[in-house]
Amino acid sequence: MLCQKDKQTLSAPGRESLFRDAASLKATMQGYRREFHRNPELSMQEFGTCHRIKQILSELGIEVQRQYTEPAVVALMRGGAGPGPTVAFRADMDGLPILEKNSIPYKSSVPGVMHASGHDAHMAILLGLAHLLKPRLESMRGNVKLIFQPGEETPHPGGAFQLIQEGVLLNQRWTIYLPIIFISRCPRTPYAFPTVYPWLQPTTLSCWWRGAAARSRSRRQE
Repeated sequence: MLCQKDKQTLSAPGRESLFRDAASLKATMQGYRREFHRNPELSMQEFGTCHRIKQILSELGIEVQRQYTEPAVVALMRGGAGPGPTVAFRADMDGLPILEKNSIPYKSSVPGVMHASGHDAHMAILLGLAHLLKPRLESMRGNVKLIFQPGEETPHPGGAFQLIQEGVLLNQRWTIYLPIIFISRCPRTPYAFPTVYPWLQPTTLSCWWRGAAARSRSRRQE
């Protein structure tokens, strides 16, 4: 979606700038993640999280779409280089009814509730994307939609159904679902791939993956 001479590609200097700016956001994203981890909320009760996300987006000058029912948050980043596709990125918001026993400075402050499924990190990643794209909007064609979905851990209907009923998936090409699968330490694959759920979008997306699937988990928390 970043345009250069009508091509949706980045030059080598553009890629270097993008990666450099992404690396510089580490402390900011880590701060968001720890803040969310310290203040978890159960499914469809994420009103404090909702208001904090809206505050951050407003401070960045990003348009928050008001037609969606809280605690959902939907923001739209409009590219300034002409028409193009709308790509949506989605993160979940809710914690779990679990007592946290970790001894960390940002341990859950809510007894019996914690972010044990990575949703604190997913929200931090999406806010990091907002930081990264904001200064690049003038060179982008199309739009980027940021969807913060409540109630992922709860059974149907949950927050996804509510957002779909309110039209969040209309008029966009792809929906990319966080979490991200990180493969950054594999010798030949220093990349991160998003998990894409094609049934969450209004158009068909075909993918071909080459290589072995793997999943790992670490005790380390940042």
